[in-house]
Amino acid sequence: MSLFIETICYRNGIFERLPYHQQRLNYTMGQFFHNMVKPELSVVLNSVMQDEKMQQRVFIPGEKYKCRIVYGETIKEVSCLQYRKRNITKLILKEAGDLDYSYKFYNRRSLDNLRSTLKSNSEILLIQNGLIKDTSFSNVIFYNGKQWITPSQPLLKGTMRQYLLEKEQIYEADIRPEDLRYFSKLRLINAMNSFEEAPELSISQVE
Repeated sequence: MSLFIETICYRNGIFERLPYHQQRLNYTMGQFFHNMVKPELSVVLNSVMQDEKMQQRVFIPGEKYKCRIVYGETIKEVSCLQYRKRNITKLILKEAGDLDYSYKFYNRRSLDNLRSTLKSNSEILLIQNGLIKDTSFSNVIFYNGKQWITPSQPLLKGTMRQYLLEKEQIYEADIRPEDLRYFSKLRLINAMNSFEEAPELSISQVE
């Protein structure tokens, strides 16, 4: 049985952009578990936060916590840990081959294998069918001096990406490796890293 995950940012008592995670969970379960009742994430998460052990934890104001839900036909596991941002100083262009990560699978072995030889401060920037896609943990947005552009065909349509598209803070376009010369910098966005908080690199840091 396939398992999937949702990673949700918890900060100052709020689960951020929860409707976007609910929408993706509903879609995923509709594709893989047609007849199963789709859990309400707000109910699941609020129940976890009321657990006696969780009540004893100290959540630091302003700090981000990474709440991860593992699910299949039902919710399998919920965890919530303080978030630690990765220090990334280099992106390595790498072919993704026939990798399929169109759903947020629990099994990330194929992605992890692609970056297994990299140093901790490096990350892969995947290419598939001649188009730039994602890193192993984030969607990517590129700045051309006027607008922030994100690949129109990512490996995974992330919740932050969808949020920023709807807010018209970013726009979609096909981006090829040879197009990188038209951009000056990029940011790595995901559920834990908003537009303003996302790690930012110069295009010169892409190899």
